[in-house]
This record gives sequence, structure tokens and C-alpha cells, in this order.
Amino acid sequence: MRFCTRFCFLFSLLVFVAEVVSAQAFPFRAVRKGTPLPSVSVEALSGSSVKLSTLDKGVVVLLFWGADSKIKKQHAIKALREIPAALKGVGNRVTFMSVNVLEDAPETVKAVSEKAGYKGPLYISDSTLYKALGIFVIPAVLIAKNGKVEAGFGYTHDFSDVIKGEVEV
Repeated sequence: MRFCTRFCFLFSLLVFVAEVVSAQAFPFRAVRKGTPLPSVSVEALSGSSVKLSTLDKGVVVLLFWGADSKIKKQHAIKALREIPAALKGVGNRVTFMSVNVLEDAPETVKAVSEKAGYKGPLYISDSTLYKALGIFVIPAVLIAKNGKVEAGFGYTHDFSDVIKGEVEV
């Protein structure tokens, strides 16, 4: 009995650590470094749309988030507050895009943005983008340089510092 308890605990710990490490390593299943951004459009709440594959100049930081649970909402608020602030120090050579990928209602998207104090454009996407990237951690950040995937990160306590460091390199 004691062996089983220890084994179950160690196995659970191993699974947890593996998920945390893989989330931090690269939270996208369908793209890798060097992959062109997919030809999927995201809709701005203002009504315009942007096809990701057209973002082929400079550096683009894409934050993918959802608010279908309390913890995801809290993480999205933190990310929307911290990432744009961290990117201010790298100049205007970086484009930041906030994309809700869990099909939350526009009112929810606006409420999360307001709570974070984020004033930039807000984009929403249906499950097409979620599937095209193979997102498996929310929130997640994808960094693209000249239209190609450069890096990806799942949520961590030092999310914004990691992203800023990657963009500065």
C-alpha cells in the first residue's frame, strides 16, 4: 500500500513537471520555429480583420488568451497588463496583438482588457486559429520575426521578462 501511494505521488509529480516544462518550452503543436504564420484571419472588435500571414515585416508578439475560467481570466489580465509594458522598452519595432482564441463574448473580451488597463486593439478568433497553431496552453505567446515563428511561451510567473528578453535578442 505504501509503495502504491509513493508511486502514485511520484508519477503525478512527474506528469505535472512535464506539463509545466512543455508549456514553458513551446505551447503550440502545429507550428515550429521557422514555420510561416498561418493564413488565418483574426477579427478586431472594431470590425476590421488581419490575416496573420501578412504580418511579414519586423517582430510581432501575439498573445493568445481566453477567459472561460477564473484562472485563465486572471492570467489574461496579468499578461495584458505586463507584456505591453515590458515591450515599451524595446521601441516601436515590435507589434503587439491581443487575440482571444476561446470565442469569449465581446463584452467579456472588453471587460478583461479594461481590468488590465490595456488600451490597444483587441482581436478575436474562432477555433480555426486555435487549431491552426495547435495551442494547448492559455495564455500563450507566439513571437514571429519577418512572418516566421521565432519562439513561443506558455504562461509563467516571469512571462513578460522572458518575452522581452526574446524580443531584444
